[in-house]
Amino acid sequence: MNDYLFRRLDYIKNRITGKRISLFLDFDGTLTPIVSRPEKAFLSYQMKEIVRRLCNICKVAIVSGREIGDIKERVGIPECIYVGNHGLEVEGNGLSFKVEGAVESRGELEKFLREIREAVREGNIRGAVLEDKKLTASLHYRLMDKIDIEAFLSLIRSALKPYLEKGLFRIVEGKKVVEVRPNVGWDKGKAGQWLMMQEGFKESIPVYIGDDETDRDAFRAIKGQGVSLAVGPMLEGAEFHLRGQGEVEKLLRWMMSLLSK
Repeated sequence: MNDYLFRRLDYIKNRITGKRISLFLDFDGTLTPIVSRPEKAFLSYQMKEIVRRLCNICKVAIVSGREIGDIKERVGIPECIYVGNHGLEVEGNGLSFKVEGAVESRGELEKFLREIREAVREGNIRGAVLEDKKLTASLHYRLMDKIDIEAFLSLIRSALKPYLEKGLFRIVEGKKVVEVRPNVGWDKGKAGQWLMMQEGFKESIPVYIGDDETDRDAFRAIKGQGVSLAVGPMLEGAEFHLRGQGEVEKLLRWMMSLLSK
């Protein structure tokens, strides 16, 4: 079976035409291109209008590794549901949810970040971006010279070791980033399953679009229930893929047209 989405539109059309769907959209690398620093990402006017119009047709959840206040500000569409920190927090349309164990782990995460910042300073490592997202942390090395990357990753492994031995953190590696999360058995997939039990999402078909390793949990969670789409190369658990982020707008316009009929 060919897994390139735009060669399987008839199949997708048959799956969702006349059905109620729930649309789950990753942000970085899906709604917006990947950028050198997290603060540089923004939602284009065209994409924002498409998402806003989709909210009038179906339930839309923005699912991100970003802290929830950050993602709400960058998207700025009140009708959306927002899922932040890889599923650890949810807000919007009367919903408010945080995984309790993640909140309790905040003190340990702050301690780890202090240690890694000091290690980066002492090692004179340039280009590291250490993103504190309150419930999780992202350690970016996109701006680093190749010669510094291994030294940075070695520092991370050393700093993380005592926390991992105590079972406090879970580590997930993405696109030139190491994600540090509380070890609470929760992820984007679990958050999606929780949302699918909420009013407005119940008995709908989930359509999930994401680009990163962290989206694989969501792909696996909806297997057999909905449609999972990887942006870029195929990811484990996805049914189909797009060739890159530039095709996301084209796909969402096609879905908007189909669902409006």
